[in-house]
Amino acid sequence: MADAPQTMELRVTRMEWAATDVLEVELKRPDGADLPPFEPGAHLDLKLPGFSRSYSLKGAPERRDRYVVGVGLDRASRGGSAYVHRKLRVGDMVTVDGPRNHFPLEEGAEASVLIAGGIGITPMVCMARRLSERGRPCTFHYAVRSRDRAAFLDELEALDIALHLHCDDTAGG
Repeated sequence: MADAPQTMELRVTRMEWAATDVLEVELKRPDGADLPPFEPGAHLDLKLPGFSRSYSLKGAPERRDRYVVGVGLDRASRGGSAYVHRKLRVGDMVTVDGPRNHFPLEEGAEASVLIAGGIGITPMVCMARRLSERGRPCTFHYAVRSRDRAAFLDELEALDIALHLHCDDTAGG
């Protein structure tokens, strides 16, 4: 991991729906050069017009050509998520600080239990992928309001982990 977070100008190269009200946003260097490395749990600070917001990295750390973040729309937002969902577009340039990691994965644990709700899933996808790749035991509890709001579920279902999905609308709350 880099000693100090860097400030970079990155281009939005892809935006797609990951679930209801959740966008997956891919960022790359305009010159195609590698990005600074990161570990599961890391985040970026996106400098958006008038404010800065932190977003967890969801992408694969071994893919040094891109960063991928998930952005859930907060209906009451007047800041980051509203801007990303309503104004940010493929081709736009964004100033980014990072990556930073204040939420590192303990990869040496005998077994891991990951718990996520809603958009909190974003850093956990990266963690679950790393544990699965390393053959480490992992139980993952993911709670959402409804299955259509379960971002990145297809990726989690493809991993060698014990995944438990809780949907409020089918489980009675």
